Formats: sequence, C-alpha cells, structure tokens
Amino acid sequence: MDEYVILAWSLASFIGGAVAGGMAVYKLAVTPMQPKSRPGHTWARNDVRAAEAQIAVDRFIPKESWVGGGVTDGRTVSFSILDSLGMQRDMTYTAATLLKFFKCDTPTRREWRGDNTEYSRLIAVGTYYKWITREGAGYAWAAFLSTRERRLKVLECWISS
Repeated sequence: MDEYVILAWSLASFIGGAVAGGMAVYKLAVTPMQPKSRPGHTWARNDVRAAEAQIAVDRFIPKESWVGGGVTDGRTVSFSILDSLGMQRDMTYTAATLLKFFKCDTPTRREWRGDNTEYSRLIAVGTYYKWITREGAGYAWAAFLSTRERRLKVLECWISS
C-alpha cells in the first residue's frame, strides 16, 4: 500500500510541476517585454553634440600616389646600427626598398617580395630602432607604425630631411 501512496504523490508532483511550468512559459510568451529603466542616467544631457574629429595633418598622402609618383626616385636613407659584435655599421637603403618594406601589412617574410638577405638586414635595422617587435614566431609593427599610412608618412619625413 505504501508503494501506491509514493507513486500517487510522485505523479501528483509531476503533474503540478508541468502545470506550473506551462503557466510560467505561457505568461512569459504573452507578456510584452518592457524596457528596464537604467537608474543613475537621468542627469545626462541630450542637447550636447560632440565636435567632428579633424585630421591633425593638413597634407595626407594616399598610398596610391606613392606608386610611380616620383617621390622615391634616386633617394636614399641611411641608418647607423650596432651589429652583434658591437661594431657600428651604416646601412644605406634606397627609398624604393624602404617603401616596399613599409607597404607590407606585417613585417613577415611571407609578405616580403625580394632578396631575403635584404629582408634580414631590414629586420635587423627595424628591431634595433624598435619599429618592429617580436610576436610569436614572426614580427609585428610597433604601435606608432601600426597603419600603412603612418609608415608612409614616416618614410616621407625621412626622405624630405
């Protein structure tokens, strides 16, 4: 007899849970969602508009005007570094080579098209002057050279000086 009582209570609790759960799901489905007010934001002003951002540099050179534009014709840039033996070396590159290096999205060998020895020397100069940093198995541009436009602007400043 006790088994039947236990079975009856189990069945009654199952049916009661199913009915209560069904009512809760029905109430959630029928009741429209109301936006919750966010306390603490009633002081915000709605009539203030932020000024539009202005580019600080007056003269911006798009990357398309660098290709064949005569900007790099016959110009060179020299860098002085200390090699692994502690000797000072002067590395001179044509502006076209530096432009080819700076146009790479990341300073990795798979993006470089050209002489591998030249690439290794550019990496050595870049790590010495902290243009590039080690990132895993490869390299990444430093924060101040993170965009291609910034790298081209830096190269323009080197060429003009």
